[in-house]
Amino acid sequence: MSRRIRYWPLLLTFAGCGDPIKRVELIEEPRVLGARAEVMGDPTRATPRPGETLQVRWLVAAPEGDPVSGFALRACSTPRESRGLLRCDSPPFASEVSDAVSENPRFDFRLPADLEPLAHPRIGILGSLCAHGSGRIAGDSLGCGAGFELPVSLDLFLDDGELRNSNPSFGADPIELDEGLWVAEALGSGACSGLGLPEVSASGGQHQISIVIPDSAREPLLQRNAADPSRESLRVAHFASAGELERPFSEILPDASEALVSLSWQPPKTAPAEGQLVRFWFVLRDLRGGSDFVERALCLLP
Repeated sequence: MSRRIRYWPLLLTFAGCGDPIKRVELIEEPRVLGARAEVMGDPTRATPRPGETLQVRWLVAAPEGDPVSGFALRACSTPRESRGLLRCDSPPFASEVSDAVSENPRFDFRLPADLEPLAHPRIGILGSLCAHGSGRIAGDSLGCGAGFELPVSLDLFLDDGELRNSNPSFGADPIELDEGLWVAEALGSGACSGLGLPEVSASGGQHQISIVIPDSAREPLLQRNAADPSRESLRVAHFASAGELERPFSEILPDASEALVSLSWQPPKTAPAEGQLVRFWFVLRDLRGGSDFVERALCLLP
């Protein structure tokens, strides 16, 4: 595969996403839904240069919300041509073990200044996230000393001065529920009635979710011929802790005149008297290594 393609191969693997029996969009146990790589000092940029510090934030979701998670992760150069499972082709240049201290675990590491993007264009982040637990490293093995273990791997390209990519962004106030603005709220646990969240009835019908992606989220692409797209495609994955979403993801094609996603959500047929907190997660990807994610919630009443 040529180094000069513009739709770069992104290997992003998470545990629990490939079971064909389960509905992909329903969160029934801890799962990793996304990762966002940001260059320190320039969070819009997803492709780092040698010598820069990269921050990788992970979105870990569970029915009760985002679990506090530890991790055991390493970063290394990966083969130019990757086939199958992600692997290192040289000793790791960074590794970290973390206790369960964050709801959005973050791995920060500095890339070696002597990396040659043309010789080693790809870097990989491999290891495990540990929902409700701490990470451990034993020799070459990365895992969890306790908690729900979620193996992960993320494959990214270096910025060599020509190939670079910015993270797409949801922007401000991007989501509506039934044509009303759906804002993020600080969430607790337990009863949700009267907390200021949108309240919907279990006895009602479907509800409409609309997501407006700013036009700036779609970067222009270099066109070498008329068949090449003029800008990126985007994909929005959507997840919920209860009920049924119309589909697991939505595509925004390069020639779409507007980046608008609309889908329905069918609530469960019953709810406790004090209300059931239902959580939603939305992950935006440009299919070239850039991503963003946001969360919302509502209260389901009888």
